[in-house]
Formats: sequence, structure tokens, C-alpha cells
Amino acid sequence: MGCDPAISIYQVKLVHPAVPASAKQPELSVNVKGYRNLIGEGSYRPEVTIKNLSSSQATIIGMELITTRKNYTDKPSPEGLYPLILQPGATAVLHAEFELDQGLLNTFSKPAELLVHYRIENQNEIVKTRLVSGAEKNWIF
Repeated sequence: MGCDPAISIYQVKLVHPAVPASAKQPELSVNVKGYRNLIGEGSYRPEVTIKNLSSSQATIIGMELITTRKNYTDKPSPEGLYPLILQPGATAVLHAEFELDQGLLNTFSKPAELLVHYRIENQNEIVKTRLVSGAEKNWIF
């Protein structure tokens, strides 16, 4: 009797060209903890740490997983996670859950993006980060 091998999903930092000092600075930082589970697992449940870097209150509206196959919305938690208000300088650790149509291996066969939707100063905004699986963790974009 055998079992499915495991897969690891990692956040990778994007390499950006130099940005002028006058450019808009990020208002939130997002860090996704590495995730490991069986390749056939039908859900992705990352721990996501979000920090409000701005001097204004930010309201987290939701999260979305964008893959080459499909877009997934964070499954609402029983405790009603959203909207979540983050005061300036505050940090929150969120436990997202995405129900996948296919297992982790197929879903993360190519790099994906995790989007955090938020509102700050009456404007809807998005911050995103790149996710890759297993051997792809050392890719540079």
C-alpha cells in the first residue's frame, strides 16, 4: 500500500527594477508561510501574515488565489473573518482556505498569485505575491 507524495508551496519574492522615490510605496506587506501536504489534497490552507505599513487604517476585504487553471476565492470562515480592520502598524495572521477543483500538484504546476483585496482611504486596492511549488522555489521572476 502506498500514499501520494507530498508537495510544498512557497512564496517567492519578485525581483523588480529600481523604482523612483516618488512612486507609491506598498501599503501592506504579505508573507505566506510555506505549506506542505499531499499532492492530491483538494484544498490549499496557507497561513498569511499581513502588516499595515501605511499611516492609515486598512480594511482587508478578502483573498483570492489566481492560477493558470482557475481563480479561487478564500472560503469564508465560520467566524466571519472579513472585513478585517488593521490599524496603522498592526499585523494580522489569517488562515485562508481555498477549495481546489484539482489537487495541489495540478493547481500549482505553474506559478500562482495570492491577491489580498483591501480598502484604504476609500479606495479599493490589491497587493499580490507569487507562489510556486516544490522545485520551483528558487525561480527568480
